[in-house]
Amino acid sequence: MAVSHTLSTGHTGGTVPISDTVTLTGELATEGNISVAIGTDQQEGIAFNHTNLRLIYIKSDVTVTLETNATDATGGNTITITAGKPFVWYQGCGLTNPFTSAVSTTYWTNAGASAASVYIRTLVA
Repeated sequence: MAVSHTLSTGHTGGTVPISDTVTLTGELATEGNISVAIGTDQQEGIAFNHTNLRLIYIKSDVTVTLETNATDATGGNTITITAGKPFVWYQGCGLTNPFTSAVSTTYWTNAGASAASVYIRTLVA
C-alpha cells in the first residue's frame, strides 16, 4: 500500500512571499524519535536502502553527528545535523542523494551540553 509524505516550504522577506508543497509516495515510512545522550557513538537501529530512499527528514534541538554503518568514515556516510536546522533530502530535489550505500544501522554523537531530541522520518520505495 502506498504511503505519502508532504513537505511544505516557504520564504518571506522579499517582495512576494513564496510557498510550495512537494508530495512524495513510497511503500514504507519510518519514524524515529530518539534521545541522544551526551557522548559519542550511540547506536540506533535505523536502516534503509539508499537506492530506494525517497525522503529523509532529520531535526535535532542540539547539533549532532550521524554516522551510518560504522563509527568511522569507512563504514558509510557522516552527516552533521545542526541544531534547529532540518536536514532534508528528497528524490527529485536536484541534489545528489547524501547516502552512498545502504544503511544498516546509525551511530549518533552529541558533543553538546545536554541530551539531544532527534526526530527522523524516512520514506522508501
